Amino acid sequence: MNQDFILGRLSDLMGWDDETSRREFAWLGLMSRMKYDSYQDFLAGMRFIESLADWLQQFPAQSRAAAYAFVRKNLVFVGPAEMRHLVELFYPETVQPRLLRRVAEIHGIPQYKVWSTDVAAKTYQSLLRKTLFIELSDGGRIDIFRRTNAAFINNEQIVTAPRINKGKWDDLRDDLCKATKNQTDLFSFVYLVDDFTASGTTLLRKEDGKLKGKLWRFWEDVSRDGVLGTHFEEGWTLCVHHYISSKRSEDKVRELDAALRTERGDKGWFSKMEFSQGMCLEADFPVTAATHPEFAALIEEYYDDVIENEHMRKGGEHLRWDRCVNHRGAAAEAFMGEYFSGPDRQVGLIAGAGFDPRSARVAESLSRIAPGRVRGLFLREDRPAPHSVLMNSADANDRTLRTLLPGSLIERFDVFDAVDNAPVGSRRVIALLKNRMLLDGLTDLVIDCSALSAGICFSITRYCYSIACGSGLNIHLVVLDHPATDGAIESTNCGQPSSPHGFQGSWRLEEWSKAAKLWIPQLGQGKRAVLELVHQFVAPHAVCPILPFPATPPRSPDRLIEAYGNLFESSWQVDARDLVYAHEKSPVDLYRTILRIDDARKRVFKEMGGSQVILSPVGSKALALGMLMAALERDFAVVLVESLAYNAAPAVLDVQAAPRGELVHIWLHGEAYAAAQEGGQE
Repeated sequence: MNQDFILGRLSDLMGWDDETSRREFAWLGLMSRMKYDSYQDFLAGMRFIESLADWLQQFPAQSRAAAYAFVRKNLVFVGPAEMRHLVELFYPETVQPRLLRRVAEIHGIPQYKVWSTDVAAKTYQSLLRKTLFIELSDGGRIDIFRRTNAAFINNEQIVTAPRINKGKWDDLRDDLCKATKNQTDLFSFVYLVDDFTASGTTLLRKEDGKLKGKLWRFWEDVSRDGVLGTHFEEGWTLCVHHYISSKRSEDKVRELDAALRTERGDKGWFSKMEFSQGMCLEADFPVTAATHPEFAALIEEYYDDVIENEHMRKGGEHLRWDRCVNHRGAAAEAFMGEYFSGPDRQVGLIAGAGFDPRSARVAESLSRIAPGRVRGLFLREDRPAPHSVLMNSADANDRTLRTLLPGSLIERFDVFDAVDNAPVGSRRVIALLKNRMLLDGLTDLVIDCSALSAGICFSITRYCYSIACGSGLNIHLVVLDHPATDGAIESTNCGQPSSPHGFQGSWRLEEWSKAAKLWIPQLGQGKRAVLELVHQFVAPHAVCPILPFPATPPRSPDRLIEAYGNLFESSWQVDARDLVYAHEKSPVDLYRTILRIDDARKRVFKEMGGSQVILSPVGSKALALGMLMAALERDFAVVLVESLAYNAAPAVLDVQAAPRGELVHIWLHGEAYAAAQEGGQE
């Protein structure tokens, strides 16, 4: 996000004068860059300032100053760097001093003499090996702890789950005995590690007269399995360590621990337990009505725990294709073979009839699966002065399609206006469909995007989807995805960004002139010039490029970063937190990701001019379908630069030698969603 833009919106929201704006902008910019923006759960295109604005605008104007002042003066954010440092401190500042104290007790010497006394130093090494480190939750960051202390601590001393069965305890002790070469060795210390405790209730509590919490579950496990007397030394110590804890939680758990030992005795509870922390939040840290009266008043007036629960359950708007029926590869081929073989299936097929070697492959499959029940409408996109090798390939595909599906229509249309070379293909193809597409008697319409350009495919799909929504027609999108083939087809762009028919969106209307514009481009090799033109045309306030991940080959995202790196760091103002990763093989993943980003931005900018999302699908055909679904659902604008001409080597166009590609199928509309459609979902 362009920081000047969002700061200006925040100033309007807060009603700051120029002097206040300058002072607060300096502080917000500094703290965001140095600390707050490192929060790892911000969505792409979102940062601290955007999230702060989202939070502030829920309050009436007269209450925002108190809310902002609380953040400005009282917010304590422990970022990834600080948490990592607390993990790094755990061994040298907590574990090592505790073991040194024990060694000094054993040998009756001062701690400072442990390292200079051979026998004491060996005892320390033995005690360290007889210490286990058990992660109570993912927050324990035990992987960082292990890597940081690889020189001191063995992998077999680290356990990543607190629920340990008898077999695992036996394995741990066997590993200990092998390491020390002493079959009688037992464990001396166990550290239970977690990130944070505020009240102590998740660790240990009484609820309706019953004991609960992580500590109680650990007690139940070790006592049930009978390992206390067989795997631990007499007088062993259980240590509970939190990287951050409050004084209140420590006091509460210590009190309950002592009470349990009194009530249950050494046989009914841990005989020795110690507590430690990397950082303690002292007793005067919590917010109270006495210490923060203005903010406490806001909490009292506006906080509603019922709303909190509803938001947790709701999780944003319902997605139209949240339960999308989709297939890929062998599963897609199997679906096509089973579904379309039904004798009641009457199938319409819309596909490209150009030079692409994939032009006839879906038609070939359907002609075999549903013989005599497929009606084709094949579209040939004409561009000025095409290369003869492309024309020959297109003519050959034309003949193949006519043979596969006799009686089908093959229609040609110009993608560019003959007078001014303006891109008009998407409008012309819709006019053609209105006159030539016959849907009578069809149960299913398949739109094969494999050999259609993106803009043409998008417009066809919107038109057909709008018709299907008023009927019982099933709409299927398919594409034979093969990024290497797409990359081998070179294109010359027309130099003029435009939107496909039906995807203009509202971002250029006067009513949205103050909206925050987010541009989400799909990156592709060889598409840099096209995307530079689109960026100049859109002039976005924020850019969130899409990278494929997981991807084949695995370094695909790295190569795209290299190709676009100087744009990221200059005119696009993109850093690692702006990148959107989408599964290369899952259009639905990208669809959901884009809508999550849109949900977050709509909240942030609802009182600051609104938010507009602009999409540019210029890479993988499969991922482009995810963009298409998102644009259909939210009426996003799509901006492309139409190709004026194509070129490809003869080997790329050889239908017999070219790879088939992996079939992707998306059931866009129809009977698969009969129940969900009543609730506004596919």
